[in-house]
Amino acid sequence: MKGDINFFLYLANEDDDDEVAEPRESNTIRLTGEVDVMIANTQHRGKGVGEVAVRSILTYIRRNLPEILKEYAQGEKLDVQKVQLVGLMAKIKQENTGSRALFTKLGFKQEGEANYFGEVKMVMDWEEREREDMAKGLEYRELESHGVEDGTYTCLSPLRPTLTSTFRPNNSLTAPSPAAASPESADLVPTTAVSSHPALQGLQLRFGPRNTMNGHTRLVQKRRHGWLKRTRSKTGRRILQRRKLKGRRHVAW
Repeated sequence: MKGDINFFLYLANEDDDDEVAEPRESNTIRLTGEVDVMIANTQHRGKGVGEVAVRSILTYIRRNLPEILKEYAQGEKLDVQKVQLVGLMAKIKQENTGSRALFTKLGFKQEGEANYFGEVKMVMDWEEREREDMAKGLEYRELESHGVEDGTYTCLSPLRPTLTSTFRPNNSLTAPSPAAASPESADLVPTTAVSSHPALQGLQLRFGPRNTMNGHTRLVQKRRHGWLKRTRSKTGRRILQRRKLKGRRHVAW
């Protein structure tokens, strides 16, 4: 497996650093989507696989946003008419200049400085103008073959009529039937021209609610959020720092 790519959804105000979030309109539930890409082996890095993966997942979001928001609203028992995606983000290690350059190339901008854990936040507004700009950046483009003989490929689906595909979709990423779905496989993206792209072989594409939002009590949510929950407040960050200095194994509990 080359790596994995994930897309998480959570309430936009949960990512605010301030103790008190700014008031929002009561008729809108604002969501932020987090894009997380990991290329496992160094031998697969620097070959454009990460860019293809990010472009593919952004294309999937753009084309299937209503269905994604509907599924999220149903899972969280929210009014689907009020749910709105307002932005995308990615957290990247400050020293990872390659990934930061990749997200910058795709329209993300750095927000603030590195946090306590040495991560910088790259953000993209999901407004009408931003969607149009992103769509232009995700238009059809030919990609070099990644370990596949002959031919050029597109990272978009469906293929343009003028392009003859030289690869065949495989069934390695086909989602199981709903009756046999498990928590580990229920959110797998079905086989498409995007998920079956040769450059994505070995990658698991997943879409689904953030697992930290499935808790029924604040205690469960805090334990599942771990350190991420505490980094969202100044008090929490001070607590983490004190516990780290004391050598605590689980600094977030």
